[in-house]
Amino acid sequence: MSGGYDGRIYRWPRTADGFGPREDLVILKGEAFRDPHVACHAADWDGDGRTDFVVGARHGEVFLVRNQGKGFAAPVQLEAGGKPLKAPAGDAGPHAADWDGDGDLDLLVGDDRGRVTIYRNEGTRAAPKLAQGETLVPDRGGRFVEERCKLSEECAMRAKPWVVDWNGDGRPDLLVGDFHDHRTPEANGNEHMHGWVWLYVREAGSR
Repeated sequence: MSGGYDGRIYRWPRTADGFGPREDLVILKGEAFRDPHVACHAADWDGDGRTDFVVGARHGEVFLVRNQGKGFAAPVQLEAGGKPLKAPAGDAGPHAADWDGDGDLDLLVGDDRGRVTIYRNEGTRAAPKLAQGETLVPDRGGRFVEERCKLSEECAMRAKPWVVDWNGDGRPDLLVGDFHDHRTPEANGNEHMHGWVWLYVREAGSR
């Protein structure tokens, strides 16, 4: 599954010897997708046994595209703390996972300044209700053109989180992929772009 730069969610079906041709599952339209760069995560958001999509838009909104069994519903913007959820710096990269081990799905969202925010589920597995966001990975600067960022691992944007028990200790850890673009109008080749994958290992007792 993947989002794309054209407002679509794609699937490559598994075959006996690899993957079949790309299929369009969802085509996203409307004002929220006027800049149609989208990221998605496939998850059973409401515990009904069907795979839904949590979708991040370029301008920061996060939507639920519910699987109705015979197609997908129109996208509905998620709320957090009773307000429409929007990543602090745009370019929302969502990932749904049970971060706090209470049996329901929380939502982690990366943004355009390399930050990762968690929205904890205060509802239930079948009826999620997201709390206000808490920062897990701090702002790492977004797009910089300062000299210090040319080779720095610390300057980052477009964070994309993924939760996994990396070391098998029973606690969810955090992987974050990011990107940095130091190009200027005078030097717009690819020599000043880089991407990193970071591992944040969960400590005992941490939230």
